[in-house]
Amino acid sequence: MNSTGEPARPLLLTKAFLPMLKETRGQVVFVNSDGGTHRGRRHGLYAASKHALGSIAGSIRDHVNPYGIRVSAFFRDGRPTMQEAVHRFEGRSYEAAELVQAAMSPNMIVGALTLSRTAEVTDVMVRPMKKPAHGRQCG
Repeated sequence: MNSTGEPARPLLLTKAFLPMLKETRGQVVFVNSDGGTHRGRRHGLYAASKHALGSIAGSIRDHVNPYGIRVSAFFRDGRPTMQEAVHRFEGRSYEAAELVQAAMSPNMIVGALTLSRTAEVTDVMVRPMKKPAHGRQCG
């Protein structure tokens, strides 16, 4: 829901729609970065904001599940446009075709939303199959 590093906005937005979500047994989807799973001195604030958004999704889920509202969180490897700048900054080669493409997200989200109401997709981590030869730069 938020790529600016301000996790409070999705919480406030969800809270504003809570009466309608309760009435319709709606669903909430958070699209997040997997940046909350990686730490390092260059990425600390960004990682903290993404981790916070994941925690907010879990807290909202605990609160709204009794009303029949499902909450899903999708954590995907960074957007190709953002990743190009990160790769350049870290001195790594950049090949956009090897990253998780944004077009994949809608299919995963629709799959979660159309799942039988007897189940809930909670957290989905999506990463590219091909990893950098020297690993992620977090130091």
